[in-house]
Amino acid sequence: MMINSVVASFSDSTPVARTSITLTKHPLDRDQAVLPTLPLEEFVNVLNDWLDSRLTGAIVWGNQRVGKSEAIKYLKANGAELLGCTIPMGSVSVSDPSATALTENRFFGALLAALNYASPQSGTAAVKRHRLIDLIQERVASANEYRFLLFIDEAQWLANIQYRYLMDLHNQLKIADVHLVCILVGQPELLTIRQEMRNAKQAHLLGRFMGASHQFTGVCNDTELNRIAHALDAQSEFPVGSGVSYTQHYVPMAFSNGWRMEQVTPLIWKVLDQVLEAENLPKCPEIPMNASMALIVWLLHQLAKQDSPNLELDPLLISEGVYRRALIPIKDNIELYVG
Repeated sequence: MMINSVVASFSDSTPVARTSITLTKHPLDRDQAVLPTLPLEEFVNVLNDWLDSRLTGAIVWGNQRVGKSEAIKYLKANGAELLGCTIPMGSVSVSDPSATALTENRFFGALLAALNYASPQSGTAAVKRHRLIDLIQERVASANEYRFLLFIDEAQWLANIQYRYLMDLHNQLKIADVHLVCILVGQPELLTIRQEMRNAKQAHLLGRFMGASHQFTGVCNDTELNRIAHALDAQSEFPVGSGVSYTQHYVPMAFSNGWRMEQVTPLIWKVLDQVLEAENLPKCPEIPMNASMALIVWLLHQLAKQDSPNLELDPLLISEGVYRRALIPIKDNIELYVG
């Protein structure tokens, strides 16, 4: 079947409903899977360089849903292996400052909660501040380290006063011989904030928290999509210790007969391009990671119902998946570039 006819069949009609299957415990179904993608590897390499350079802070920026938060999760779970050291780390997500009071008490309470302190909301701001400093010191000492790595997600929402709280924390830890490294992770607005700080000559904040920057991208080509597929085929396992890859979990008969998701990624990418053309959309510079994974997981669910030693992936099914799971976030991402 020609791909042009495939994409046309779904652009003007509602896709046929399919019977769902029960696959609720797998990490892919719980949105808990983090795969070793190329953007993640690049981020790890940059982070290693920053640590070697003794930077105290840097920016990691990218559009929405390209995988930044998942990268933090992966680093926290595999830090010793990825960074070659036992540096302790934590992460906190920032809320829109218009939605909450920007008090010192709430700020240090949120950091304590993010680091799993037993009673993060008890005590005054001064008490919480001392508890946080002591907690970080203890974790650094337990790891036989001198550094603590703090990821601040959605950092574009940080208010100026919160930077001052962080600066105070940095200074107090420095007195205690602890090197705090803050990685500000967020959307492209972070670059605007950095420029505004430069214009305001706030060198004390720039030097501590924005000494370098790195762009975190989504899936930019079929090679990167192929890498995700390879991870599903050969660099993943569930349950732990089973030796069963993610692909094998969904299509065990096809997998045993040599079928691999990696083999069909050129076709998936081709159909993606054809759908964009059918929708009169330009080629997207990057496909958001959430759109890529949503499409792949949907395809695996459908293929699980068709599992056989002679399994084949129909372009029609790919097109349906694009319209069902990926097209809207892809459109949103395109607007960020051309709008």
